[in-house]
Amino acid sequence: MILMASRVGDVLDSIDLNPIIATLGDDIGKIVNGTVGDLTSGDYGGKEKRNFAMDEGILYSINDFTGNTHTNRVLAQNGDLYDVKLDNDGDESSRTVVGKYDQDMTFTGHNKTISIDGEVKEFELQYMYTPFPGIESVCWIYVSPTGKVTRTQVIAETFGGGGSTISDDGVDDL
Repeated sequence: MILMASRVGDVLDSIDLNPIIATLGDDIGKIVNGTVGDLTSGDYGGKEKRNFAMDEGILYSINDFTGNTHTNRVLAQNGDLYDVKLDNDGDESSRTVVGKYDQDMTFTGHNKTISIDGEVKEFELQYMYTPFPGIESVCWIYVSPTGKVTRTQVIAETFGGGGSTISDDGVDDL
C-alpha cells in the first residue's frame, strides 16, 4: 500500500500543472471578458446599454440586506418620484409617490426645443436632483407644448461612496 501511494505521489509530482492552469485561466478570462463586454455594450432594446439604474429611472437606493428591505427612489415616466420597496429577491412589496420633479428637483437652465417638420413636439428640460450631499442625478424631463410630461430620462449620476441596487425584474417600468 505504501509503495502504491509512493508511485501515485511520484506521478503527481512529475506532472507540471502550470501550463494547464495558465491555459485554463486564459480561457476563463476570455469567456468572462467576452460575456461582460456583451452585457455592458450590447444592443439594449434599440439603444446602447448604459447603466441599469439610469435605464430604470433609479435616482438612488437604500439597502438593508439584514432586514430584507430595500428602497429605490425612482423617477417615473410621468415626472413623479416614487419610493419602491423591495425584498432581497427584488420582488416589489409597495410603491409610494413621494414627490414630483418640478417640486423636488432644480431646473438647470437647459431647455431644448424638439421639432418635427417645423412643428414643436416637445421640450427637453434638464433638472438636477440632489436629495442630500453625495448624491446627484441629472435628468431630462420631456414636456409637450402644453406642459404635460411625455417622458423622463436619468442621464447622469454621481454618488459619494459605494452603491448597490436591487431590481424587480418582473414588474413593468413606471
